[in-house]
Amino acid sequence: MNYKVIFTAEFEEQLDNILDYIERLFSKEYAEEYFNYLISQLDNLSVFPNIGIKIRPLILSTKLTNAFVSRKNIIFYRIEEETKQIFLIALASASENYLNLMN
Repeated sequence: MNYKVIFTAEFEEQLDNILDYIERLFSKEYAEEYFNYLISQLDNLSVFPNIGIKIRPLILSTKLTNAFVSRKNIIFYRIEEETKQIFLIALASASENYLNLMN
């Protein structure tokens, strides 16, 4: 059974910022291509939720967080086994200080 992937508001905002950046730097078509690629990666995640690495709970969080790299970005997510849901909690460039996003 596939897990349901849920975008948090923070994740959506970060995704919008990345897509705007790609569109400004390259083109709308390239931003759409990245978005479609990301959706295919999230489809894979819904089937294989443990594909990412587990990272220890961060400050103010008691839940284990997972992460995986999608091109040059890192997707942080939490798995809720009881409800078969995956919460996308942050999207960060692999080159930025992504721990700041988690606080």
